[in-house]
Amino acid sequence: MKKKTCCVVLVGDQKCGKTSLCKAYLEGSWQKSTLGTTEYLPTIDATYKTNVEVGQKQIQMTIRDTSGQEAYDRLRPLSYTDCDVIAVCFDVGNPASLENVRVKWHPETIYCCPHSSTVLVGCKADARGTKRPGAATIVRKNECQQMAKTIGASDYVECSVLDESSLSHIFETIARVAKRQHKTKRTGWWRAVKRKIFSK
Repeated sequence: MKKKTCCVVLVGDQKCGKTSLCKAYLEGSWQKSTLGTTEYLPTIDATYKTNVEVGQKQIQMTIRDTSGQEAYDRLRPLSYTDCDVIAVCFDVGNPASLENVRVKWHPETIYCCPHSSTVLVGCKADARGTKRPGAATIVRKNECQQMAKTIGASDYVECSVLDESSLSHIFETIARVAKRQHKTKRTGWWRAVKRKIFSK
């Protein structure tokens, strides 16, 4: 039997936490002592493969991590090729990051891949429990859920690199959304065929 596959692209502002989310999930852990101590290195484009279990079935997931820098605005659309799900990420501790979901990331992704599903991902959710030095007002969860509705996201999920279970939940949610996306595509294809046959 052919193994089920899906492709997810992570997008969002620079330093919003999407690369940390990806690496912490793939490596299985994240050392708390390293947070805020390592030099920030911007992502240009990185692709990873992993297996995610959904309903006792393995899905081979391709994860593409993209740069949020404006300098890569023209290159980033290349990462959207054959994408099933867009994970639009933002920093829970930065309201401007959430607003950029509406003004930048949603317009870009809907233009580049209008038929892909979207999952809104709140990164650095541990900010809700502890006020980070110099951090802006924490975004309320109901505001995040409202933004998910505004952009037509299939789901809204939050995570922290300090909580491994929340990381797994993110990618399990993405895999389920991709599974529904594939089912919708198949159903839509068959309906189109039937319309063509019976309209003759």
